[in-house]
Amino acid sequence: MAKFLIIQNPAAGNGSAENYLPEVISAIERLQIPYVLKKTAKKFDAQDNVKEWVTPDITDIVVVGGDGTLNEVVNGLYPHLKPIRLISTGTGNDLVKNLKNHTMDNLFLTNEFNQIDLFTVNDRIGINALGLGFDGEVVSEMDEKDLKINGMFAYMIFVLSKLFKFRAPRYHITADGVDYRGKYYITCVGNGMAVGGGFFLTPKAHIADGNLDICLIRDIPMILRPYYLIKVILKIHPSDKKVIYRQFKEMIIRSSRQIMGQLDGQLVTGKDFVIKLIGEKLHIVSHKH
Repeated sequence: MAKFLIIQNPAAGNGSAENYLPEVISAIERLQIPYVLKKTAKKFDAQDNVKEWVTPDITDIVVVGGDGTLNEVVNGLYPHLKPIRLISTGTGNDLVKNLKNHTMDNLFLTNEFNQIDLFTVNDRIGINALGLGFDGEVVSEMDEKDLKINGMFAYMIFVLSKLFKFRAPRYHITADGVDYRGKYYITCVGNGMAVGGGFFLTPKAHIADGNLDICLIRDIPMILRPYYLIKVILKIHPSDKKVIYRQFKEMIIRSSRQIMGQLDGQLVTGKDFVIKLIGEKLHIVSHKH
């Protein structure tokens, strides 16, 4: 018999996860599915405690939160993963752009899960995307300012504020044995297609194809940065001569300086990043709030 562990992040989506919780509980109770509810109190609460919360009778985990909350749950469980039923109520909600959107009832009743690839970034598990440099600084500033808006518009405010300020680091990148060296304004590894609430930096990516995609945009004059931002929004950048776009399974990224990045919305920092596709699959279905 199914029994759900509901993990809810009240802060996700600037409080939208908290507002949505009564509807989630009502649906599960109407379907007569036993459940246990746990609310996170701070960052990495889910990661630190999920193994204790998953008692032997728990069959599935319902995550009510964003990509960052999901990342915490997966990192806390790994390698003993459980099927996940995701109710996406975060700021960006980029992973669900790759998944079928189920109705609430079907989300809780279906056993037809997507089996999606996972990857590692140094010692962490990644699900949707890693953005280094520019992307990391945008997410860091968003965390500091905590604007009460969600989606691509929220990211766009901070993207525009960083567009002319960011200084690209110099990288040495090795992807499946092929070397790339230079300054890159955008450095994004995508298992899924989108980051930042709808910037499709890796539009050819598929979360279950056994590959990761990388998009590198070479350092460009400030006057051209709005032009390339528009190309990204229109998803026509992969063919540009200033862009390196390819698929890979293993990659090492070395930076000339300490840089900030974001992994599924969670901040990471460092100079060296080892990225590997791994064999384990995440079984997941989703509902977009």
